[in-house]
Amino acid sequence: MSNENTCYRQFEDAAAKCLAGETLRTALDFSAYMQENGITPFGPHGAVCYRDNVLCYMLLDEGTDMPAPWTIWPEGDFNEEPTDALLDNDMKEAAWAHVNFCTDCGCGNPGGDKVVFGRLFEKVCNSVFVFYMPDAAALECVKRLFAIKMRAYDAV
Repeated sequence: MSNENTCYRQFEDAAAKCLAGETLRTALDFSAYMQENGITPFGPHGAVCYRDNVLCYMLLDEGTDMPAPWTIWPEGDFNEEPTDALLDNDMKEAAWAHVNFCTDCGCGNPGGDKVVFGRLFEKVCNSVFVFYMPDAAALECVKRLFAIKMRAYDAV
């Protein structure tokens, strides 16, 4: 088995240890999506990468220290208004529902004001979005955020 296939198997095994039911099925579908799109999970510090560029950081474990066994933090500011259909109004609303407000966790700067897809939010954490125990609808939003970043990486 190649190294690349091993990372997907690791993701699926970790998901099976800490998720169940529909959430597990959703995670396994997400694994298939990552494979189909050349997105590699389980990089350093939980990085999920596309062409050596970090798309997000992801936690998937049985521990109880984090707010959920499966958490996704997409990378990027996402401050610019999308200029195409990748994020229509419904997807922007879905993204805004996952803005990561600062809880003074000690990860760096305290939250600040950030414009996210044309809307101002106060006290936003360094990681603009967070998805706890994402369902299929939330992962659709994550995929759209990934698509924005992947298209930018493909253009370089």
